[in-house]
Amino acid sequence: MISQGYSRSSYDSCVYYKHITPSISVYLLLYVDDMLIASQSHQEIQLFKQRLKAEFEMKELDEAKKF
Repeated sequence: MISQGYSRSSYDSCVYYKHITPSISVYLLLYVDDMLIASQSHQEIQLFKQRLKAEFEMKELDEAKKF
């Protein structure tokens, strides 16, 4: 994640973030083999998922119903 420009949260080692613009950020919450991606921009989420799919085999689930 760091190679993609993401920083690890100093509060939780399972949380990474990247500020795209002052009003748009992308947050990654990782736990074992699960990931939750959150952002104000649907486009940034899609771009990030495309980059991940180019490097890793992954299965995409629906939007999170509970967190």
